[in-house]
Amino acid sequence: MKKLLVTVCAAAAFAFNANAGGEANSRSSSVAPFDNFYAVVSGGYSKSMNLKGDFGKEDMGNSAIIGLGVKTDICENMKAGLNFEYRPSYKVKATKTEGSDTLINKDKYEISNLMLTGSYDITALDTFFTPYVEVGVGAARVKSPKGSVTIVGGSSGQTSNKTKTNFAYNAGLGAKFKIADNMNFGLGYKYSNFGKFENKATISSTKFNINAKRLHSNDFLASLEYKF
Repeated sequence: MKKLLVTVCAAAAFAFNANAGGEANSRSSSVAPFDNFYAVVSGGYSKSMNLKGDFGKEDMGNSAIIGLGVKTDICENMKAGLNFEYRPSYKVKATKTEGSDTLINKDKYEISNLMLTGSYDITALDTFFTPYVEVGVGAARVKSPKGSVTIVGGSSGQTSNKTKTNFAYNAGLGAKFKIADNMNFGLGYKYSNFGKFENKATISSTKFNINAKRLHSNDFLASLEYKF
């Protein structure tokens, strides 16, 4: 995560310096706040990073991503927006040794998030190829339908059907390609962090904690951006 933030900050600083020293190559007309509005549809693949919890480093699996968003210009190369994303199915399978017992946890996470975003276009929009950097902050709704915890060779129990809302953030970069006067196709990557999640399972009156200290993922997205 630290390396990504350093990369994003460095790219933004480079872009700012390049813009400041290259007014002759800037856009032919300036952009005022709220001059243009954009609708964005996105989809892709979310590869979860190992989450740290009571079962150690657990593999949370992977999920599809579906996204919808709106953006508006703030100044020549900057945009602000609101973005919603839905990740329907991260499947968890993890093992843990407790005393003489081996426990197996099978669970599922559904995550939806709403983010306020800010992005910086590194080149003018009038060009075919436009790299950008983007950050977002907002809220994530994490839901875990009933899963299971099983003692190998013994009994099993269910985890609770639980939903929690957390603070969430992301940071990423990508590039847009102009495919029509009012439409861009984009490819991008971002790191997303959805906070922590706590749950419990009961087996024969014994309670086991199923706590995830960090739900986070590497996201790879394709998008279509339409300018009104």
